[in-house]
Amino acid sequence: FNKLNKEVKDTIERKYLYEILERIAYENINAVKNPNFKRDMTGKVVNYVAKAMDVTILEDSEVHEFIESIADEFESISAHEYGYCLVRKSTRVLAKCYDRETQTPLLENGCFSLCTDCPNYSVSYINHKDIVIRTAISHQSMIEGQEKLWGKNIRSKAINASRKVVNQAEKILDVMGD
Repeated sequence: FNKLNKEVKDTIERKYLYEILERIAYENINAVKNPNFKRDMTGKVVNYVAKAMDVTILEDSEVHEFIESIADEFESISAHEYGYCLVRKSTRVLAKCYDRETQTPLLENGCFSLCTDCPNYSVSYINHKDIVIRTAISHQSMIEGQEKLWGKNIRSKAINASRKVVNQAEKILDVMGD
């Protein structure tokens, strides 16, 4: 009905960005206070926020001010089934989906193997663990099926791409503690 104009969309996206950044910040506070605290969020963006917070030790009451101070560093947020893409202005050219011609990240071109290897990627244990596991199982099954048909020494771009996906999924799950 033409009600979702750019201004409304941008406002909704900003609120979502603040929500995710706040979640990361509170997790970091809990992790600092309790070494046994198990974080939900992981990824390079999460590490960046944690390092930014290390400059000033934050209490719960200071989180909103901290989020306000770093939120402008982020130009967009996009959620997908296997994680979040939080594009920082300073890392946009490092985005795996970055298009040199338009000089923008083409977020709609994202896929598991591209996004999970990107500096703008973060993932939630609670929200994304199952899809990471299912993705790895799917690719591992494809690899095993092809190896059963053609032998262990099969060489193919599809097999190599699937091996990369399985490796990336295993790295993510290792960081998650699984």
